[in-house]
Amino acid sequence: ENYSIFSEGRSSDRIRIDSPLDFDTVHGTIDLVGRISPEGFVSYRLDLGSGLAPARWLQLGDTFTSLPQNNSLGSLDTAQHPDGLYTLRIQVIREGNLVENAYVVIQIDNTQN
Repeated sequence: ENYSIFSEGRSSDRIRIDSPLDFDTVHGTIDLVGRISPEGFVSYRLDLGSGLAPARWLQLGDTFTSLPQNNSLGSLDTAQHPDGLYTLRIQVIREGNLVENAYVVIQIDNTQN
């Protein structure tokens, strides 16, 4: 399949991540909160990568084919991942195989309770 990658800096105005914020330190299971505009929406997924510029992405959970309810994009169980700096990506597929990404950088620290 051919995808055109559409990316303006760290996020698109059509995808917003409200929580967590960039460089938040997180532990436990966290909820990802944000918005995806409905125009041409096909699906979205959540990915996690190690570091600031991940070479590989791990998909978290399913690919969702309906828009998020109550701005809940999904959740992340940080206990499944070693402590460190990660980039969370929301990848939205729109009609015409257009791909839009939004990113947030988080610090996982499971030593906190």
